Amino acid sequence: YTGGSAANEHEGIIRLHVIADSNRAKDQALKLKVRDAVIEYMEKQDDLDDADETREYLKNTLDRFETIANGVIASEGYDYTASADLGVRYIPQKTYGDITFPAGSYEALNITLGSGRGENWWCVLFPQMCLPVAFGEPLDDLGFSDEELRVLKSRPQYEPRFALLEWAYSIREN
Repeated sequence: YTGGSAANEHEGIIRLHVIADSNRAKDQALKLKVRDAVIEYMEKQDDLDDADETREYLKNTLDRFETIANGVIASEGYDYTASADLGVRYIPQKTYGDITFPAGSYEALNITLGSGRGENWWCVLFPQMCLPVAFGEPLDDLGFSDEELRVLKSRPQYEPRFALLEWAYSIREN
């Protein structure tokens, strides 16, 4: 993964990256509990209308995300802590429900648990269209038209173009 000095190849998208302390089963389970707490918190921030507002909010509340993660860690009886930063990370191609995001460098809220040597978990923090997918909710419940869903669910045999997702987001906003 690259730190904050890499170029963001996907403007308008902010990912969530939670990195476990280790690959032990209990550390991996803790990672998912932290993920759930962060997603639950962010779902309440429904006044963030674009990536710039979300970025500013995240920059100004990194300590809040550390507090959330550290609360989960402490409640589960662990003695390590979490750190949070906002930076650019390389993310491999990921599919969320029926939507595939291409590999590349994305801006991400990175929450590292303990030593951060374990497997990680990714999601899309902004736009929030993929947060319900993390909990298994279908895309059909996100307010897309039939045509938008058809486009989003199609699986072309070539590398997905990010412009298609940007187009879908602009339609959804209008």
